[in-house]
Amino acid sequence: MVEELKILIINRKEQIFSRNTTIVNILESLKSKTKVEELWILADSGKDISGYKSKPLEFNYRFFEDYKTDDVIEILEKEKPDVIFTLNDYEFVVRSFVLAAKFKKIPTILSLQSGFGEVYFERDISIKSRFSILRQRGGFILKKYRLLLKTYRKTGYGFAKIIKIMMEDAIKPFLYSELAGRYGCDLILVVNQYMVDLLRNKGVRSKIVVTGDPVMDTIYRNISKYKKQDSLRSRMKVVLMTTATVEHGIWTKKMWEETIKQTVTTICKEFSNEIDLVLKIHPRSERIEDYTELLQKIGVHIPILQTENLMDVINNADIVISYAESWGLWEVLFLEKPIIIVNLFNYPVEKMPFVKEGVAYELKNMHEFRNLISKIKNEKHNKEKINMMISKYIFKFDNKSSERSALAILELLKDFKIHQ
Repeated sequence: MVEELKILIINRKEQIFSRNTTIVNILESLKSKTKVEELWILADSGKDISGYKSKPLEFNYRFFEDYKTDDVIEILEKEKPDVIFTLNDYEFVVRSFVLAAKFKKIPTILSLQSGFGEVYFERDISIKSRFSILRQRGGFILKKYRLLLKTYRKTGYGFAKIIKIMMEDAIKPFLYSELAGRYGCDLILVVNQYMVDLLRNKGVRSKIVVTGDPVMDTIYRNISKYKKQDSLRSRMKVVLMTTATVEHGIWTKKMWEETIKQTVTTICKEFSNEIDLVLKIHPRSERIEDYTELLQKIGVHIPILQTENLMDVINNADIVISYAESWGLWEVLFLEKPIIIVNLFNYPVEKMPFVKEGVAYELKNMHEFRNLISKIKNEKHNKEKINMMISKYIFKFDNKSSERSALAILELLKDFKIHQ
């Protein structure tokens, strides 16, 4: 067993206000088995936190910019970590750390939070979405890519190899909505067997271990606190739970904007005497300013929640509305709240797992909203379908996903030590 462990976690600055439950749960499990020192390096989105209203959390972190260098190898030599831990390996700063860690013979671990392999498939929409992102953040992206290219040179890559990589990097983002798992982490922790098969089919050679989802451990421990609601209230509370489809290249901004506009407008203007609507946006990957601006444009004033506890928000709702695929809908499912997936653009059902598995209602036209509400009132949760979805997508709901992840990490470190 490893006696002492320094973990370097590469993530975004948003962690200051809403720490990622996956990482925190795995770290807590590791700390129960060995002495752990954690350091978070917050990269990819700068040091400025003036736009955030929440008070920063207290934990051990540094901004990437604090190092005042663009030499990632120099940072690793300064911090001397035993292992690098990240939630993706496709962003350029993270790729730089993974590359430099391999050069320094430091093991790297990737935790893939999604169990929906659908996000890996080719999408026609990716092309429009990627061009939109390049127009908005092209300069920032190029700056981070220069960091990656410098790391390739520092780790001994020749010009011919680098040019080949650059050509691949220019093409692949327009073919796939997400490229996680392909950049050489030594250990990949995945939620289900489906993700193992998908990564293997994509040529990934890393060690892959199925652990389930560590986030579900928190849900498992907390779910007993919430009282089940027997029926819908006469004046319903509805939560529109958004997801970062644009940021991940899954949707165009126009699709996102039209979906939010039609959903909010229909509920607020046609059901103003029957429904109280609240927006719950992603705690890290979306900007509250985008939603504020959009609501002002359509003349609607409703609460916008971001860092509030998702289970508290869901538990106070009668119905939860979302769109596309959202991992956060698991918490809705476990709290036995009806789920409506708005699909105004004929998004394929095969890419909407909750609809495909029969545990959510699909709404393709807002004119059908009232009829759907009536249908929901007359139906009960199908527990058999819910149990089948749990088995298929999250492996096990048993409060042990974090422990399985920690044991896999310690096993990797043991193997590394033996082969050094």
